[in-house]
Amino acid sequence: MTESVELVFGYPSQVTSETPHNHCLETVLKCIDEAKHSISIWVYMFNSFKIRNALLDAMQRNVLVQVLSFDTKDKYCRAILDYLLTNEIEVRRARADDQDSGQSHIKMMIIDENQILVTGSFNFTHAASAKNDEMVIVVRQNTTVVNKALAHFQCKWNKSTRVRKLPKKKKSGKSSKKKSDSNKSIRKKSSTS
Repeated sequence: MTESVELVFGYPSQVTSETPHNHCLETVLKCIDEAKHSISIWVYMFNSFKIRNALLDAMQRNVLVQVLSFDTKDKYCRAILDYLLTNEIEVRRARADDQDSGQSHIKMMIIDENQILVTGSFNFTHAASAKNDEMVIVVRQNTTVVNKALAHFQCKWNKSTRVRKLPKKKKSGKSSKKKSDSNKSIRKKSSTS
């Protein structure tokens, strides 16, 4: 493998039956498939079942997979992260008390420690591959660039909290209030009967 930089654009509006592919998603999946030793991912949101399946395939090939993701509110994101945890893929979240961090907009995947960096605007989501205009940059064999990204990932990874199980999603106050109100009305009816 020689040093290279590849720019890939994905325009879902241009996906037709004649060209049924999103090039960003295809590129990410191809890079995951190339992994031999490790995959380190840092994305805000992750709800792509295709990428999840590719990571599970990589794990079956004895590739170490690490996922640093921030959003656990989206139900599909929660399902993906739960599935990764169930399949013993290490998932971490940034700590809320990390004073060195703002809102994360980083999207990157580092493959085989310093061999491949995948970055750009592409979140690992269905919307990114089906609805959004996106860009992926693949840097191969440029150890200076990939090592800088890896150092940044490892710093954030070390400050993050390992997720062993996702916390139960909080119920909204409205539904519990409605339930409480209906219980009151049931009690009123039974006391007047």
